Amino acid sequence: MSHKLRIVSQGSGDVLVTIECNEPDGAICRVQCPKGCETYTYPEHEHGLENRDVCNADEWMSAWDDIFDSYNGPEGVRFSDGMEILVEWTGDGYLWKPIDSSQNPSEVSSDEQSVEPYKPSRRDGLAIFIANLVLRTLATKRCNELIKEIFTVGLNSQEKGK
Repeated sequence: MSHKLRIVSQGSGDVLVTIECNEPDGAICRVQCPKGCETYTYPEHEHGLENRDVCNADEWMSAWDDIFDSYNGPEGVRFSDGMEILVEWTGDGYLWKPIDSSQNPSEVSSDEQSVEPYKPSRRDGLAIFIANLVLRTLATKRCNELIKEIFTVGLNSQEKGK
């Protein structure tokens, strides 16, 4: 199937990632059963198959909040606008991966729109550790202040009772 990844900056800093289908009418991703069968053998089907105006794969993956939830390729790939992808029906949905999985950041020109899926780094882990340490320290400090206050109030009330 001839599909491309489309990456568009939304101006607000957000990036929209979609699939562009370049398949002709009659392609497996552009047909459906007129009786609504969800599974069928392509190109033969007992009810026949009819063309759709939209790509089944694009429609399926556009329904996801994050198109990378249906990504099924290797890690470390830098995704770029116009990158050719392979879209595959699994029987339960569509998955996609780059056709050329050997692409790496040095092969992508800097003027192309690109996006990489979030993968926590060691630096992220260190930042989370430090944040947790600071929060525990602040919580411990506040707990110590509360304990001191409770004992002080308790001691003052005991002295008043004498």
